Parts: sequence; C-alpha cells; structure tokens
Amino acid sequence: MLITLVIAAFILSFFFSMSEIVYTVADRIKIRVLSKSGARSAIQVKRLIKNPDNFLVPVLVGNNIANTAYATFFAYLVADMKWDISHYESTFIITILLVIFSEMIPKVIGKKYSTALSVKFIYPFLAAKIFFSPITRIVGIMSKWLLKLLRIPMSKDSWVMISKDDIDVILENATRTRSVKKEDALAIRSVMSLDEKKVREIMLHRKNIISVELNSPVYRLKKMVMLTSFSKIIVYENDLDNIVGAAFVKDLLKDPQEIKDIVRPVLFIPENASVLSLFKTLKKDKATIAVAIDEFGGCIGLVTMHDILELIVGKVDDPHDRKTSDRGIIYRPESGSFIVAGSADLEELDGMIRSITGDEKELFGDKNGTVNGFITNHLQRIPEQGETFEVRKLKFKIVKARKNFVETIIIQALEKTE
Repeated sequence: MLITLVIAAFILSFFFSMSEIVYTVADRIKIRVLSKSGARSAIQVKRLIKNPDNFLVPVLVGNNIANTAYATFFAYLVADMKWDISHYESTFIITILLVIFSEMIPKVIGKKYSTALSVKFIYPFLAAKIFFSPITRIVGIMSKWLLKLLRIPMSKDSWVMISKDDIDVILENATRTRSVKKEDALAIRSVMSLDEKKVREIMLHRKNIISVELNSPVYRLKKMVMLTSFSKIIVYENDLDNIVGAAFVKDLLKDPQEIKDIVRPVLFIPENASVLSLFKTLKKDKATIAVAIDEFGGCIGLVTMHDILELIVGKVDDPHDRKTSDRGIIYRPESGSFIVAGSADLEELDGMIRSITGDEKELFGDKNGTVNGFITNHLQRIPEQGETFEVRKLKFKIVKARKNFVETIIIQALEKTE
C-alpha cells in the first residue's frame, strides 16, 4: 500500500512540475491557431494561459502537496520495510530523487514538447485544478492579503509572457523558413520599436517647416500649396513659436476670404514623448499632424501620421499630396529664403534672387532650363530629401525629391555675391 502511495505521489509531483513549464512556455501563437480551428482542448489551453495565476497557483499547491506526501510516504516505507538507513541518508535519497525525477527531467521534457503537452494534458490538469480549488482559493486570498500588507502592487501587466527578444527569435525563424516575408518582419520590428523612439528623432526640424503667416493673403497660401504639393500648411501668428493651426488644401475649395477662416487646430506634443504615444494620440483624436514642442512650449518640429507609417513600412505615397505641376517661386521675407519648385524656370529664379539681394552678377551661368536640371547637373545625381549643399553663395535644402526628380527646394542667399 505504501509503495502505491509513494508511486502516486511521485507521478503527481512529476505531473505538476512538468505542467508548470509546459503552460509557461507553450507557443501562444500555435495555441491561438489551434483554437481558431475549433480544437476544444486548445480553446481550454488558451483560456488557461491567458492569466498565469490560473495555472501557477494550482501547480505550486499541487506540487508542494505531492512532494510533501512523497517524502512522508517514503519515510514510512523505509520504516515499514525496516531498511537499515539513517534519517540523514533517507533525506538525502529523497532530495536526490525529487531533484532529478520531479524537477529536472519533467522540466526538460515539458520545455521541449510544451505546446503538444499543453493540449494533451489540459483535461487532467483542469481536473486537478478543480480538486485543489478549495486550497488554492485560500492560498490566493492569503497571498493577495500579504502582498497588500507589504504594499507590493500586482497588476495585469505583471506577467509578460512574450518578450521582444522572444518575438525577434520567432521572426528570425519565420523569415528563415520563408513563412514570413522579410518586409513584414521588418514592419513588425519597427512597430515594436515605436515605444523606444522619441518624437524628436523623426520630426521635421523647425527650420524646414513650410508655413504661412496667419495674416498673409489667401493667394500666397494657394501659391505655396501649388508649389510644395503639400496637403497641409502650418499657420502661425508673428513667429513659429505661436502656431495657431494648419490649413488643409481641401478647405481652399471653400474660397475663403482670409486664412484664419480655414485654420484647423493641431496637436502639440513634447519632443521627448515616444512615437508610440504620439501614434495613439493621433488615432484617438483622429488627427494626422502634430507640432513637437520643447520644455518652454516653443515649436521645434513637425510630425505627421504619414511620418510614423513610413517609419513602420518604409516609403509611402501620401494620397492627399498632389504632384507639382506649375512653375513657382515663393519668397519668404521673414527668413529671407525662397521656396522653389524643381520645375521653376532658372532665369526667373535668377532674376528674383538678384532683385532682392541686389546682386548684379548672374548666379547660375547658363540660365536655360529648370532648377531641377541645374541641381542634378551640378551634383551629377539626384539628391536625397533633406540633403543640403552650397553653390555660388546660395544654400540649397532639398525638401521633397522623387527617384528621378527634385520637386521642392528651399534656397537661402548666404551673402551678397561678388
């Protein structure tokens, strides 16, 4: 009889020890797929592992009871069989057996076949869970009371079952087996990193923001829209530290008399905020644009939902941005710079810059052609967006560029040419 009880306690200890690792490391994705296919056992596993407390408390209670019973029955068996061993030797034997057969071996087996075993043994585990439920309830209540007494908070986020490192390993294996495309894996990793990136890392810097003063005539806003092809233009009053909102291209169809008639409010977000928090805020407020501010509330940059999407999936064409179709040059007196379309006439630009700077010497030499042609001939390549360079006392900043064409440039006269 004692031998039967020792074996039964040993089997229970093995079972609970293995269950602990099985339901902790079981592949959540595979379980979810199996449950969606209609497998009842997988559905039960999915419910069980949703909250670790569902299986950890019964496992710990059952394992401790089994180990205690195993040690007790083994001691009685030694006495009943009248084996000539001391209490120390008996304790040593029990410890060795428990460590090897009730901890090491079941955990190794459980970790290797965790997903398969989690489904196969779910019903025996649920039966054991129900059997020990009176004890587990008491233990659960006492544990919560003790944690509360020690002021240790327990939240739903206390258990993180899959870490970022785990997902990286999963994605690496998935791309290796070609079950997931490299582009998709890259997008997933980008989403995971949104919480680590700060708004200041992806924002358009203040000096590159295309903006218009609130009291400017509407025709200037229209010309700026046609030139830059942007669907939204920042509107400020007096200076960029006093942004009042943004003007949307579609609102120009209302034929406003003043820019203030179509100004929409924009979100303001600290530069140190995470891109993930900005993404959530934009989604919640159904907004597409936000102004990054410093600790003093001053504007330091601009971020759009389009920027975040490009961070995740790469280059994305904005359906609301129109292609530049006309030749245009806008002079910004507040900064002394020119917003120029790549298709703008070089001779016209030369004349406008010299009329403002007072230079008599021609700036571009051969003035036949467009600004895009001048830039590509000078660099012998298509420049990248954000690139800057200097030519003949002029500073060029590429605001928008395609693979084969420079669309928008900001040109600043550094000093009077000689």
